[in-house]
This record gives sequence, C-alpha cells and structure tokens, in this order.
Amino acid sequence: DEVARQLERIYKVDVVFTNPRLARCTLTAEFDDEPIEAILGVIADTFSLTLTRNGNSYALDGEGC
Repeated sequence: DEVARQLERIYKVDVVFTNPRLARCTLTAEFDDEPIEAILGVIADTFSLTLTRNGNSYALDGEGC
C-alpha cells in the first residue's frame, strides 16, 4: 500500500488494488526516472498480477503474495 501511495503522489495517478490483500505484499525495489507503466509492469510481473489502465487510474488484480 505504501508503494502505491508513493506512486500516486509522484506520478499524479490513482493506483487501485482490486484485491485488498495485495496492499499487504512487500516490495523492495528502486526505480530511477522510469515511466509509471514500467514500474507497475514490474510490480505486476513480480506478483503475477494483471495490470489494467483506465485513463489516469491503474488497477492491479490477482491473488496476492
């Protein structure tokens, strides 16, 4: 959840977890000047999630970690 909130603040987007359990997953990563799509893509791949975009909102869906 903390990573999602930081991305929202930095990139001025909304990041939504369709499964509330996803907010408890732990991620340690460092990104330098990467586009939001690339960052969320890495997160989705890491946890086997589906990433969808609707305008300025991104949704991550899956079973969780």
